Amino acid sequence: MREVKCQWCGSKGVKKEMLCEAKPTGKYNKNGTEKYIRKYFHDKCYVQYEKDKAFKEKEANEFDELYLYLKDLHRLEGLSKRMIERLQDLRNGTVKYQSQKVKRYKKGVPFRDILDTYKYSEQQLHKARDYKQFESPWHEFAYFLSIVVSNINEVKERNRRLAQQDSIRTSVIKKQIQLQDEISLEVKRNKNKKDELDISSLL
Repeated sequence: MREVKCQWCGSKGVKKEMLCEAKPTGKYNKNGTEKYIRKYFHDKCYVQYEKDKAFKEKEANEFDELYLYLKDLHRLEGLSKRMIERLQDLRNGTVKYQSQKVKRYKKGVPFRDILDTYKYSEQQLHKARDYKQFESPWHEFAYFLSIVVSNINEVKERNRRLAQQDSIRTSVIKKQIQLQDEISLEVKRNKNKKDELDISSLL
């Protein structure tokens, strides 16, 4: 039986027992049929692959939103490689040990939280721009980012409280709807009983 390599774990499996993900390449064979790139996965590996793909798409979308916001904030055509590296370090939770970077993967602050904190800190950032003269876009970026980093925990706590309040509010609304439904049902039952009594009195 022909075996193929799993794109997730790297081990081989029987082809007909593997899941296949096929994507068109936009190119064609000599007979006119379209060419496809095929990836094979074990069942369990495909579940992990799908989760990872969804996570990476979410990360990319959140980074794009942050990137566009920072371009506008700093009035730049685009962020430099150095700026992006600092943002990625904050996202990954990269730390320095004995002057060396210890790189990690997505263990730091989510891009969504970084963007929320920039927005939360806007008044501070604009004041800093009014009262300080920055030598270069990089110096402004680094200074602004230091303000954002100092505010991140405060914003995360605020978001946690808001989420908790939303959860409580949703729970209260659900209980109110449930109570209203129970009252409506009881009223309907009582009306049905009254109608039955009225009919029986005429018999």
